[in-house]
Amino acid sequence: MNNPRIVLVEDDAICATLILKTLKQYQISHCSCPEKFRELITEVDPDLIIMDIELGDGESGYELCEWYRQNHTKAQILFMSAHDDFDKITKAYDSGGNDFILKPVNINELRAKLALASNKSKEEASRKDEENSIRKMAFDAMCETGYIGRLLTLSRDVAEQHDIEKIIDAALTLTDEYNIDITIKVKCGDTFLIKTSDRKPASPIELSIMEHLNSIGRLFQFKNKLIINFMNCVILVKNMPKEDDVRSGWIRDHIAIVSEIVDSRLRALEKDTILGIKSDMLNTAKVVLQKIESSILHQNAFSEEQRHAISSVQSEIGKIIHELYLSGPDEKKLLNTITSKADFLLHLHDASLKQHAEIHSLSKELILLLNKHTH
Repeated sequence: MNNPRIVLVEDDAICATLILKTLKQYQISHCSCPEKFRELITEVDPDLIIMDIELGDGESGYELCEWYRQNHTKAQILFMSAHDDFDKITKAYDSGGNDFILKPVNINELRAKLALASNKSKEEASRKDEENSIRKMAFDAMCETGYIGRLLTLSRDVAEQHDIEKIIDAALTLTDEYNIDITIKVKCGDTFLIKTSDRKPASPIELSIMEHLNSIGRLFQFKNKLIINFMNCVILVKNMPKEDDVRSGWIRDHIAIVSEIVDSRLRALEKDTILGIKSDMLNTAKVVLQKIESSILHQNAFSEEQRHAISSVQSEIGKIIHELYLSGPDEKKLLNTITSKADFLLHLHDASLKQHAEIHSLSKELILLLNKHTH
């Protein structure tokens, strides 16, 4: 306030002329009656008011001061009066005045009091600016806390959601509060879905843009467009407030968080789906191996019966040959042939049992391994 605006309220023309000449270096305006004062206040918006108490007929300076304080608060008010009794001074302060000077006015005293009033006005303005700044910071902090709370709610809601469309709707509902126009594209496995903030189908050009966004990096901004690009979630903002850097930065940060929340949930769903498929495959493999093992056990039991049958047949044939009364060499030759063939069959049987045992052992190991991966 290097050159404060001053309003002088004085009905005495001589006193007014003296003060105006003395304070000509200031931006000073003069009026002589209450009506003019009320008009002048709205035009000038003064920093300082020099107010005469006795204004002739009509309202006094006290009443004007009270009216001003009820409707305005900015200016410092310096009362002037030819009377310095205690009651007048007290009433001047009670009506809203800041200082008092006696008439006839001492110019040096007036200048000193104006300088003091100017400093107080500066301090008051600085204090109010600081209060406004603190109030704004508190309000911004409250707003930010509210938005952070809603982001946490979004994160909690989508963490329990398996429906891709409902995940997008939750994100769109939150971003509706940002007063921006967005398009979201999500991917989960082989499923792709695109939605806009107005819940309408994306235009052909938007679809084309969204198809080519994965190659341009995590964050990209041009003119009033913003792209947040994650693996499973891409958000296009079409009307960023580029003229407001603070709000633009705030929206960019929040949209990035929203996109990351959605992307994380979609990747988790993909992982759950893959694990589910693997689990189904492992369970199927376990069932197949258990059937193989059961089959091997049955085959082993059947093979043992075959072994006994071969030995029994060999013995029975030997008895029959003795009853045929063959010559010694012929009987011996026939028995050797039969024994050789029986031993070969038994050898094949034993080899088959060994293979069955190996397959049985391997199937058991595979079942143990599958159980480990499915529990």
